[in-house]
Amino acid sequence: MEAKGVIWRYWGENIEKMWLEVGENDYVFIPGKGVFTIKPPDILKARGVACGNHAADTAVDLFASGVEAITHRLCLALAVQQDWDIFSTDVGAAFLYADLKLPYAVIVQAPQVFVEAGICHEGVLWLVKKATYGLRESPRAWSDHRDMYLRYLQVVYKKMLYRLVQSKTDPAVWMLSKRPSSLLVKSKVGFAWPKQVRVLIYQFVGDETAGLLITYVDDLLMMAETNLASHVIELVRDKWKCTAPSILSRDGSLTFCSTRITKVAGG
Repeated sequence: MEAKGVIWRYWGENIEKMWLEVGENDYVFIPGKGVFTIKPPDILKARGVACGNHAADTAVDLFASGVEAITHRLCLALAVQQDWDIFSTDVGAAFLYADLKLPYAVIVQAPQVFVEAGICHEGVLWLVKKATYGLRESPRAWSDHRDMYLRYLQVVYKKMLYRLVQSKTDPAVWMLSKRPSSLLVKSKVGFAWPKQVRVLIYQFVGDETAGLLITYVDDLLMMAETNLASHVIELVRDKWKCTAPSILSRDGSLTFCSTRITKVAGG
């Protein structure tokens, strides 16, 4: 985590430098713990996490939305109606990409089990700089980071510009909209419609929804024409390290948001 800039480690005499870094800012001090898991077939994983449940309440907004179940089903119904293909992927260690933008510092006592294992010094403190697992602030930090990227993502496919537009009724849903870009930008000869005319054209033509993207923490579900959906997923994978995309095929299934999605004849 230190190599990725997630934490800064301090111990011994260096702890004084940490307090200089914190300065006059408020801070929360919480313990850390080790989490050890076994994943199939025989992969042993160890992770240091923060015990966010020990932190006192703060005035910071911690809410991070997830897709509503009804919205999820409506989007799937629309995908069937439009004959769109469905792709899914998830971002690995997603929280660690997001900066912590808090009015206070977060200091974590390194897990004692790490000291006993000889992988860190006695009394090591972590000054947390990015969203780490276990912090109550991390889901919101990742949500803001993810949404900022999606909001400004430009998708160029077959010489057409697409943008993701966040739903106002369910922020976890994004509409992949085709923009009438040929009318709204300068041509090769330098001609461009006046701004007032471009605004009127845009308001009249509007957006054409070519697909839907659903987010659920670090899971993404993309619905669109096959090559377009694949292109969007690859743009996301260029930004973050993600799993290989799963594609919903005939008589197959995939799971998203604890829902098993199956494709059958007739939809």
